[in-house]
Amino acid sequence: MAANNLWTSPLKVFLGAAQSLPGFNSSQQGYNTGYTTLPDQQIPLCNPASSYNNQCCEPKLQQKYEVDCRRFSKLRRWVKVIIAISHFCSCLFSLFMEVAMCYMMYKFYKTKDDSAYGHSSPWAKNTKLWPTIMLLAASGVTVLLSIAILLALCCQSKKKKAMFSVLHSLIHVGIWLVVAVLYRVGKARNDLWGWSCSSEAEKIQSLYRDELNFSAMCNTQTASWHVSMVEVGVKVILSGAGYYFARKQNGVRAKIVSSIGDAAFDQVDF
Repeated sequence: MAANNLWTSPLKVFLGAAQSLPGFNSSQQGYNTGYTTLPDQQIPLCNPASSYNNQCCEPKLQQKYEVDCRRFSKLRRWVKVIIAISHFCSCLFSLFMEVAMCYMMYKFYKTKDDSAYGHSSPWAKNTKLWPTIMLLAASGVTVLLSIAILLALCCQSKKKKAMFSVLHSLIHVGIWLVVAVLYRVGKARNDLWGWSCSSEAEKIQSLYRDELNFSAMCNTQTASWHVSMVEVGVKVILSGAGYYFARKQNGVRAKIVSSIGDAAFDQVDF
């Protein structure tokens, strides 16, 4: 009996250690390692992040999973492209308005005290500056935010979902709509835009032809207002497209997650 224990004890130790290895045990817990099952169905679905062979999976389910992954990747790409185009356009439009308003402020402060033939200033008395300053500030903030979002978008190449914010788009459109309307309402005889386009400015143009070109400044500010309206229109169109593709993307993501789970989804390399 002692001799039998001497030979059998090492064998039992070896078998016990082998049974603890992954895949050796025939229990349900070991069988499900590396893949998940569909809800209410005991059909294993491969987890592409696992090291198990795909031959263990249900072919039809695996094919459907791969189709969903390709569709998700394509929709994610479209959402990122639309977000990038939207913010690039905002940056471009705002940069134009920023430069135009900076130019107007520079010209005003440089020439506001110039006198010529009885005119103490080439500008209107008590010139109103708030419309120009408002557009200048809104453009500057938009340029900075657009650049920051574009940089963040470039750094999110490994994210699983391109995020589209409806709230951000609504705020952007709302703010720029207000800015464009107020800038147009503020046009009068005593602001930079209104004065540049007035008949009074045209009459004294010859006195200040070396410093100012009222006609060119009028056209520049008019173009700035048109660009502000284009900014609103383009943002509305691109936001609608982004929302559409983002909803499609979320729907496909929900299908994939229901099959493999959140943890496995985060490991998939799209």
